[in-house]
Formats: sequence, C-alpha cells, structure tokens
Amino acid sequence: QKGITFPKEPLLRYFRDAGKAGVRSMAIIGEAEPTLNPYLYDAIIEGKKAGVDIALGTNGILFDDGKKGEEALENLTWIRFNISAYNEEGYKKIHRSKDFNIAIKKIKFCVNTKQKKNLNVTIGLQMVLTPNNVDQVIGLAKLGKEIGVDYAVIKQCSENENDNSCLTQYEYEKYKTVLKEAQEY
Repeated sequence: QKGITFPKEPLLRYFRDAGKAGVRSMAIIGEAEPTLNPYLYDAIIEGKKAGVDIALGTNGILFDDGKKGEEALENLTWIRFNISAYNEEGYKKIHRSKDFNIAIKKIKFCVNTKQKKNLNVTIGLQMVLTPNNVDQVIGLAKLGKEIGVDYAVIKQCSENENDNSCLTQYEYEKYKTVLKEAQEY
C-alpha cells in the first residue's frame, strides 16, 4: 500500500536480531524500492554493527548523495543499481521515467565516494534482458566501464504465464553476439 514503510524501531530491531541469530548476510532488494523507507540508512548501519554483511539493490533515484549515502557505502558489502538502459531515450522507454540523469549522478556519486574513501564496497549495474532493451546492452556495458563500476550483469527475465515480455531460449541464442561484445567491456 502506498505510503506505508517498515517503522524505524521494528526495522532496526530486525537487523540487530538477525546479527544475534547468526545471520551472515542480508540483501535489501525486492519488488519495491528500498530507498523509499526513510530508515534504510539507519538499518544498513545497524545491520553492519550487528555483524551482518548488508547489500542493497536500488534504482538509485532516491539514494542519498550526501552524508547518509556516504555512511551507507561505508557499511554496505555491495550495492547494485537496477538499470536497463544506457541513455535518456532508452531509459524513458524502458523505465517509463525521466530520471536517467539522476540515476547516473547517483551511480557516479557511489563510485567517486568508494574511490575517495578507499571503500571495500562492490558497485554494480544490473539489466534484466527483454526484447525491449536488447539495443541497450552494449551501451550499458560501455557506460558501466566509463563510470567505473565493478561489474555490469545482464540477467535473464523471470518468465511467468501472464507476461510475454521475456526472451525465449531461442532469442537468447540469437543475441549471443551482442552479449559476447558486451562482455568485452
């Protein structure tokens, strides 16, 4: 439901309890955007203090590019940006958003912070490959290299019977050359 977030104290307790229970790692990812929760940054720090390796999957738009973002990067094991386009036009088409430049700015902030502070956080890009974004694969690989992320991954689409947006096995074979070229970057 819109506007509902995991409340602060139960969220922080959840991360502390995970550490006490011996949980070794947690990834904050999912169907919703984690950065919508205003207590995300506190939870990342709390989890790390509890001895849990913390990871984050985000579209990056709302990622804090100030003190909170720096502290998060100091405490994350990895951060992955879900981005399926390498330019504004593709981003508008695929993500149905005009926030491409904001996403790139946030990714660059993370890379620059990592370098400036010599952090041990892994920064990556993830594209879910569909027929609508095959033309973005090589450009995204080049963009990732240019920005200086640690990796870019092209992930297969999770098929379900009500969705025809995924590539078939045959179509993946058809784009093998494109994927190989992207791998070179």
